[in-house]
Amino acid sequence: MKSVNFHSCLEVNNKIWFLSVEGYLMNLDCTTFESKIVFPFNMQQWYFKQVINDMIALNNKIYFVEQEGSRIYEYDIQSNYCNFYSISNVMPVNGACFSGIHLYCDEIYLFSRLSDTVFCFHTINKTFRSIVGNLKIITTHSIRVENKVYLYGEKIVCFDMVRNQFLYDCNPGEDYIFWMQEFQNQLYILTKNKISIWDEMSNESKIVYDMNGDIGELGIFFITRNKIFLLLNLIKDILVIDRQSGTISNDVPPADLFYIEKGWSKYWGYTQNEKYIWVANRSSNQIICIDKKTETIKWNKLKNPKEREKIPYINLIENMLLDEKEFSIEEYILFCGKKFEIDNDNKIFGKKIWDMIR
Repeated sequence: MKSVNFHSCLEVNNKIWFLSVEGYLMNLDCTTFESKIVFPFNMQQWYFKQVINDMIALNNKIYFVEQEGSRIYEYDIQSNYCNFYSISNVMPVNGACFSGIHLYCDEIYLFSRLSDTVFCFHTINKTFRSIVGNLKIITTHSIRVENKVYLYGEKIVCFDMVRNQFLYDCNPGEDYIFWMQEFQNQLYILTKNKISIWDEMSNESKIVYDMNGDIGELGIFFITRNKIFLLLNLIKDILVIDRQSGTISNDVPPADLFYIEKGWSKYWGYTQNEKYIWVANRSSNQIICIDKKTETIKWNKLKNPKEREKIPYINLIENMLLDEKEFSIEEYILFCGKKFEIDNDNKIFGKKIWDMIR
């Protein structure tokens, strides 16, 4: 693995869990930044390319949805076992099918991107139900604030999880809404060239920062007590805005940082706890950590798992390639020998090794 990249992540017990672009469920130690392969989702019966921008933890299990939206996965951390449940009547989308998934009580709510249909998965009964509104909406992201979910994209749509219904849809301006965050009971939105505070009651916006179209659109931001951290897609530096004075400084990344140019946004998913915000390294070799107390950015280079961690999955995954630089062919054959001894079929021992390594 040259670099471990992922689109979505979830912090559980000082470990960041994610599905790598190679298709492995992995975790990352938040102290040492060592990554570990946990479960191979790139086997044929599991295979999918990526998850959406939300993952949920509940009762020592992790839930996530594949990009096509046809399944919700349930991974048990303790037993290292995974199951999936099919979602019916999902509208196919070129990209992620859902704007987000959110937990309320024992149900996981899945919000469709191109319709006002909400699919609810009961984590105990393993059953689905659906809620259908009467709105015409196109959304890409969502954020939960207490018992409300705000879907956004072409407009903002509010869903009440207690009442199980859509409350309203509105457009705070003419621009597309790329990102939304809540801080101290205020809702901040990112449009093409500015960050604004949006008032839900009046549907009016107050500009906090205007980019004047100089550095391009798209991106995400995060808010701390005194600062706004703006992560844009067309520049490497992170803009740090002082919320009191409005002054801007650049957080310059380390010299050994690199991005893989893939024609998509560098930043997407994130996870946080009381102390830190971690941003998924969708296309770079380092993960960004924002310290909420010191209001500073830490760039952390991930320590990739060893190639030998892939060996147990070699007969499960088609077309897997291993880098011999990290271990010898003798070590690999030794592993194969141990595996086949368990199979209690030593008569064709040599043939099995040859068939596996040829």
